[in-house]
Amino acid sequence: MPHGRGGIADYAHDQANALQDLGCDVKCLCTPSFTEGRQARYTMLPELQEGFPDKQSSIRILRQMRLAYHIIGSARQMADLIEKGQYSFVLMHFSEYLAPLWAPRLRKLKEKGVIFGSVLHDPARDYVVGPKLWHDWSVQQAFSFLNVVYVHSEQELASGMEVRTVLVPYGIHTFPKAAKSRAKVREELRLPPDAKVLLAAGFIRDNKNLDLVIRALSEIPDIYLIIAGTEQAGGNRPVSHYQELAEELGCVDRCRWLIRYVDAVERADLFVAADICVMTYSASFRSASASLSAAVNYRLPSIVSSAPGSMESVIKQYGIGIWVEPDSVSAIADGLRRWLEAGIYPDWETYMRENSWGENARRVMESMMEAQRFNERLTA
Repeated sequence: MPHGRGGIADYAHDQANALQDLGCDVKCLCTPSFTEGRQARYTMLPELQEGFPDKQSSIRILRQMRLAYHIIGSARQMADLIEKGQYSFVLMHFSEYLAPLWAPRLRKLKEKGVIFGSVLHDPARDYVVGPKLWHDWSVQQAFSFLNVVYVHSEQELASGMEVRTVLVPYGIHTFPKAAKSRAKVREELRLPPDAKVLLAAGFIRDNKNLDLVIRALSEIPDIYLIIAGTEQAGGNRPVSHYQELAEELGCVDRCRWLIRYVDAVERADLFVAADICVMTYSASFRSASASLSAAVNYRLPSIVSSAPGSMESVIKQYGIGIWVEPDSVSAIADGLRRWLEAGIYPDWETYMRENSWGENARRVMESMMEAQRFNERLTA
């Protein structure tokens, strides 16, 4: 797991704990920051280089060279660890970047009997970096050594991937309890005690459509919005874009900006202080969302949009929020009005029972052992 923080890192941590609880002896090759604030029942090996060093130079070619060195170096460390420890099963973060340069070694390990699996948070690998032919080759190479990949919705099972795909639930992340009361947090944020409060938490990036949320906010009086998280680089609009828009639309006094890293306890305080989450992803977003898992943990309903996939499925099946069409101000405003007028009545208990990390780990372990048995039959 090359990421120290964020939803993908949270996923790996909870999944590793669940696999350990099932009797697996789990070692997690990770960065030092991955270990911070996480209570692991598995063994952490914080030996990977920290982060993607994309801001250490103003010269683009130097940034790209450092990034390439980091990606290839992480893959090399993983392969070294597999060979040194003689591991039979490897569950890894999926990435196709520069795969033609590092995948051949992993294919050789697969030929020797190592079983590789990967959680495919975004099955549509259509974010092209570099020439299209290189991108397509990289994606093919990234799949070439995998025995099985794991997806979160029925639609993703039928996505045409040649490697075997297995449906697993997205579990509920473990988060700390709030340190402050709802009233105290609202007082510190200068929010009226009885106000209806929206929470947009996590990285601030274009595909979350925060500009559309602000436009919808301007149409509905007496609703407040908390935006909490860090700006994401890579060409995304800065937070000043959203602040200027709120000023222009006359609702800036109903917005609260916490533009920084928000640790787990403070994030818990914000979830307790809010009435509903907004996760208005664009139609290009096909992944599951750690923010939705966090909202479920705190029993907070959500306004959600994205491409068809796991998020739409669970919202509609369990009623844990309101689904709206993506990329539409009117759809977001209509969703907010429906919430204000009729409320939301989620089936929390059924959702948590049917989407546990234990069930996720059970399916992962069974499918990887099945892949191993299949290989043994082929070589018998």
